Amino acid sequence: MTWGLAPLAWAYGALATCRRQAYRRGVLHQRRVGAPVISIGSLSMGGSGKTPVTGLVAERLVARGLTVAVVCGAYGGAERGAARVAPGDARSTGRFGDEAAMLARWLAPTPVVAGRSKLAAARIAVELGARVIVVDDGFQHLRLARDLDLIVFDGNPAPAVVPRGPGREPASALRRADLLWLHLRGGSSAVPRQMVAPPAVVSRNRALTLVNVGGRSRDPSHLAGARVALMTGIAAPQSFRAVAESLGAVVVGEVHVRDHRPFRRRHFRRAAAMKPELLLCTEKDLVRMAHHASAADLTALVCRAEILAGASSLERALDRVLDGVRR
Repeated sequence: MTWGLAPLAWAYGALATCRRQAYRRGVLHQRRVGAPVISIGSLSMGGSGKTPVTGLVAERLVARGLTVAVVCGAYGGAERGAARVAPGDARSTGRFGDEAAMLARWLAPTPVVAGRSKLAAARIAVELGARVIVVDDGFQHLRLARDLDLIVFDGNPAPAVVPRGPGREPASALRRADLLWLHLRGGSSAVPRQMVAPPAVVSRNRALTLVNVGGRSRDPSHLAGARVALMTGIAAPQSFRAVAESLGAVVVGEVHVRDHRPFRRRHFRRAAAMKPELLLCTEKDLVRMAHHASAADLTALVCRAEILAGASSLERALDRVLDGVRR
């Protein structure tokens, strides 16, 4: 980061503030879609834990007997409009991106609708019969009116605003949240002593299983003592390494690509040169690479979010939004 980028970062932040003010004062108009909207957002561009938290919130709503749909962006996908993501469809990752395809597989038969416009996707979700909509990464998408804004952060200082860093808004934006959610990285249960704000809910990633592209699964205990090379295309690879090491894996090396990017042959050659027993990736990486020939060499560590503290705070917040919603 250079000081030369500071004016650009200031300008970006000022434009974001002006845009929000325009919506707040009615110059620009938010649109409702006929169902309560719960947004899971963050102040950074990636790596905060939004997607696992989205899945967890959707599952808790389904457990209440509600008809739920999840809306997410078609990040990196080729789809220009908005459409329902078919779970397990070989074309889903190319059309909508890896996160949309992964959510559809996690949550089936709960519908996942993805598109460049989250408002358009939410309208389709209502047409599909959704009584409640959960939006993955919705905090900055102001055209869609929300009934509950959950902000997920990882306990670290708020990142610098782009282009100086991955931050979308300064830490002061947390004041607009209805509920602050701390998602601990690396499967840790230790809450940082100093944070930008006290969270109402605390969660972490819990390892569930090891799975390969063919669907064969094993218990994560098989990682204990295993020499692994990590292959990741995610925003926070250090978090994944911490989870692997907490399970006893011996990390002999790492190969990283940018978030949402596929691995190439050179990446597999580099990892194989480390002489690992296992090429270990995240579930999102395996979804993205599932139809590449080299995916047969990958094993994914599947994780899900679990709440450590604040479950009652979450339920009370949901109660306020969902009062009167028909099952």
